[in-house]
Amino acid sequence: MSDERDQRKSNIHPLFRQAREIAAQGGYEYAIDLYLDGLAITPADVEMHQELREVSLRRKAGGGKAMAIAAALKLRRPTQDPKQTMLNAEKLLAYDPGNTEHMLTMLQWAKRGGLNEIAEWMASILQMSNSKSL
Repeated sequence: MSDERDQRKSNIHPLFRQAREIAAQGGYEYAIDLYLDGLAITPADVEMHQELREVSLRRKAGGGKAMAIAAALKLRRPTQDPKQTMLNAEKLLAYDPGNTEHMLTMLQWAKRGGLNEIAEWMASILQMSNSKSL
């Protein structure tokens, strides 16, 4: 298992390595953009979606502000590409990690894009979020 994890670390896309470094220094917004750029190339990489989620939660806990309204409105518009629309929802979620509407949108577009493992992962987060609000 350790060998598999070590091999995975050596095969990671440079954007994700850079995102990790920037996030470790507290550059959360830039790290979020780097993760999203990497996920545009490898959208089925669940581990990187999970890392992006962790960064977004740390950003929020550190007092990160909401996304500007104009930028958020642009990201809410569906695109021709289901994967890009999913990533747009994920960016919205990164700036508002507790927003169940963004979670649901991401889940739906992941399914439409054939990213079933990502959809299942997001469904579990959405379910946990809904159970906490009851």
